Formats: sequence, structure tokens, C-alpha cells
Amino acid sequence: METSCQTFSDMEFESLYSAQEGPELNPTFFDEGNYTPIEEILAFVESRTQVVDVKSLLPQLSLNGRVLEEDMDIYLRSKGCSSSSLKEALKSPLHYLISTEEKEIRQDKSHFNLGTFCHTAFLEPEKFDALAVEPEGGALNSVDGAKILVNFWEDQAANISNDILITAYARTIDSGLSMDKLAGLKFYVTELRKLCGKISVDKTSYAIVKLIKKNYYRYGDGIIPELLKGAVPELSMYGTDEETGLPVKMRPDSLQIEENIGCNAIISFKTTSADSVSKMQYDAAKYMYHLSEGMYSEVAESITGRKFTAVICIMLQTVIPYLPVVFLYSPEDIANGKYRYRTALRNVKQAMAKNYWPGFDVHAEEGHRGVINMNLPEWSLREELPQTIDV
Repeated sequence: METSCQTFSDMEFESLYSAQEGPELNPTFFDEGNYTPIEEILAFVESRTQVVDVKSLLPQLSLNGRVLEEDMDIYLRSKGCSSSSLKEALKSPLHYLISTEEKEIRQDKSHFNLGTFCHTAFLEPEKFDALAVEPEGGALNSVDGAKILVNFWEDQAANISNDILITAYARTIDSGLSMDKLAGLKFYVTELRKLCGKISVDKTSYAIVKLIKKNYYRYGDGIIPELLKGAVPELSMYGTDEETGLPVKMRPDSLQIEENIGCNAIISFKTTSADSVSKMQYDAAKYMYHLSEGMYSEVAESITGRKFTAVICIMLQTVIPYLPVVFLYSPEDIANGKYRYRTALRNVKQAMAKNYWPGFDVHAEEGHRGVINMNLPEWSLREELPQTIDV
């Protein structure tokens, strides 16, 4: 059974991609002619005269499944094999079962998260301007502090639309609260914040996002927004795997089409604390991003009937100097990802058929009842240098 830590010799790896076996028998088969090089994408972007809104094509893209805009919570509750659950399936069937059936503790998102915010802003750059720094002394624990916030948010609202002021005030009065009391002021400020669509952050976070916005537009002479023009962020896609019959679902960060960049492409966004390009590539392999990208390409082709010939990954440092990097996956890496996706699906199908969900014991030899032979890595055999202990 394939595991996430398995490695291959050069000869074995070459055999995985043997063109003689063909794509039907070998899911890692690839044909470089089916992948679009970066030069062609850039040439198309630089010469295009119009941009097509992918949103207008959603009915056409739902050829063999569903492609739609929906809230993330709805997607998470929907049945289907996702890339995250299939990564767990490569560890063991039980990993998969727990990831799909057990309630997970969700991260508290009540506080500002730089990575989460930038994920949205890179895909919808107008969100870069959705931050605000509240004035010193403003607080909702006193009448005086609340009044400072009222003045601040009323100015913010007035710059957008006076209707915001009217709506926020009406909701406060309708709630039965008095604007002369702290409870009423707190409710009013909360409504103003909500209606303004802005996020309150501290000065440091505001400065960081301002720098990230600059880096977003100056990277590659503005190539990031050019690649994303017309694309729709985070579409939910549902289909059925033809081989296993399993329902599959995915939610790529962005789906781009050939009308806009010369090829149909999956565009992903990742945040990283890596300080070099090589470390980013190492982490991409470590977290099996290529499984997700391979799955997205294969499922998108099945659902839309379009050939997806490129996968672009935008990574952003969440540490100084907060730089973005744009990667184009090689055909070999996407074929490798498709292979791991296919292996994971088969593992899940087999476990379902037998209704048997072993954990790490699946890696033990047959008949050993889960007892695994310990094989320490080679570096554990290194020589220990003698110590000189003198008085």
C-alpha cells in the first residue's frame, strides 16, 4: 500500500512515467505536450484584449458535476473525498475515517489572522483596503471610549455611504437600546463595523498588509493580478470519480480559463514562513501540495470537460520581508500528484468494500498483527567521536 513517506529509486521512478503503459493503465503517465509552458502563458497575457468573467460560465462548466459559489461551511458539510482527506488516506484508512467522520476542533477565527486575510486579498485585491486602525482611547468598555469609536466609524461610513449610518442607527433603535447608554453605543459601533465591511487591526498588522499589498503589485512587474483577472475565487466543485465511483469534491483557490491566460489552469495560494525558494519547494513536497493540485486538475477536467494544462502556485511569506513567489508546477510533479490521488482513492474504496479501517498497523507485514519492524534512518548509525575528559 502506498504511503506518504514512500520513496522510489531512479529506475522505479522512471518506470512510473513509462509512456508505454499509457494513461489508462498508469495514472502517473504524462505527455509534456499536454502542459502549457510559462512562456506561452505570459505571451497570451501580454497580448490579450479582453477578459472573460469565469462566473458567467459556471452553468457551462458544470458539465459532469456541479461548479458553484457557496459558503465554505456548506462545502465542509458536503459529502465527498477531498484532497485533505485523501492525504490522510495515504497514512492509513483510519486516518481517513477519522478526518471525515469525527468532529474536529475548529480554529478560532475571531481574531485577525494575517495568512487568512492575505489569502482572500490576493484573490480579491480590493480587500487590501478593508483594514482600519481604530484611534487610541477607543474602547467598548466605557462610554467615553465607545464615543471615540462612534466618531471614527461614522466617518468611515460617511466616506462609503450615508445609508450605512441610517441603517446602523435604525437597527440600534429597533433593538430597544439607547444611544445614551454603553450597551447602545456598543451595538451601534458593532453594526457600523459590519456594514462598513472593514476589519479593525492594530498598527503593526496594518503596516504589514500595506507592505504585502506593495509586494503583490510589484512582483514580476504585476504578473499576479494579471494571472488572476476574470478568475473566480474558491468555487466549490462536486463530481464522481469514474474508476471508483466515489464522490469527490474540491475547492481550488482560483479557477482560471484559457480565454484569459491561454490555458485552463488551477491557481493555488499558500502562506509560508520559509525564507528561501528552495525551502518553499521542500515544504510543498512535505505537505503534498502536488496531490491536491493533481486531484484538482483531474477532477476539473472531468467536471468541466476542459483540458487543464497548468497549475500555478502563489506563495506568500508571513514573515519579514513578506514577499510573494509564483511557481508553475512541472508536468512530472502534477503526474506524481495524480498518482498519489489515484492511490488514495483506491485505498479508500478498498477499505469501504471490506468495511475495515486499520490505522498505522496497516504498515505491518501480513500476519504480524500490527507489529512493525523498526528501521532507524541511516544517520542514526553515524560514529560517535571519543571524548577527552581531563582533570
